[in-house]
Amino acid sequence: MALLLRILLGGAVSALGYFVVWKAEDVLGWIGGESYWAEQNFGPWGGTKGIIKIIGVVIIFVGFAIMVQLHTEVLSFITGLVIPATRK
Repeated sequence: MALLLRILLGGAVSALGYFVVWKAEDVLGWIGGESYWAEQNFGPWGGTKGIIKIIGVVIIFVGFAIMVQLHTEVLSFITGLVIPATRK
């Protein structure tokens, strides 16, 4: 992927993650309300809004990984755990 395109795409993904963290209350309304599971398990840490913010931070990290071309290494590692390479 071209350098400029990679930086722009990573910046857009990071901006999306920042928006999710910043406007967690609005995102909560868009997804249809609170999750019973999140409220039961993560209630003291913000419940559903806390989970949404954690997802937003993960999206930000993915955006930065795209910018520095680290996403291919991470995906290779994850798929290597699931589908081990054949050994000779």
